[in-house]
Amino acid sequence: MKNSLAEFAGILVENLSFQWGEIKIMPTGINHRSVFLIALGREAHEIADYFCQQHSDFALAEQVYLNTLAVYAVNCCLRSLGIATDLEASDSWNPILQSRLAVADLVVRGKGKVECYPLMPGEDFIEISEEVLSDRIGYVFVEINAEMSEGKVLGFLEKVNETKLSFLTLLSLDDLPAYLEKISPPQLKPQI
Repeated sequence: MKNSLAEFAGILVENLSFQWGEIKIMPTGINHRSVFLIALGREAHEIADYFCQQHSDFALAEQVYLNTLAVYAVNCCLRSLGIATDLEASDSWNPILQSRLAVADLVVRGKGKVECYPLMPGEDFIEISEEVLSDRIGYVFVEINAEMSEGKVLGFLEKVNETKLSFLTLLSLDDLPAYLEKISPPQLKPQI
């Protein structure tokens, strides 16, 4: 597992970007933080469209579409950092659970679930669903551009205690691999 985005990119030069396949790493200029720019190509949209088609309620279908794009972007980001994920084990990849819960989770193998929040340009605050306040190991935030062609993985939070947050509270993606490395595997609950 890589220790930082700068290590992954080799040398991250200020005001320059590093391109690797469909993933681009760029410094933001804010506290020298890095962000991942993930291309949301045909594959991402085909998956999102498939899940969207499973729901007749327009508002739910739209949210599922955005959630799927966010999960796809975070999955690309984590995998490029050498962090193992399991999309198929995630609730967000299950159409039945999508209809009952507002989930956008991604399983990080041996660690637990991160929630992947889609954001649109111009949003000032992050709204967190109460359903996911307690059982996530982290929260990763993805700004999806208006054309839905790119997801910008902005940062993460280890824990969330409030349902409304400012972007200023996000931690740098540079710290995400080290944070995930510290997490112990989830303890199995005894079956009664």
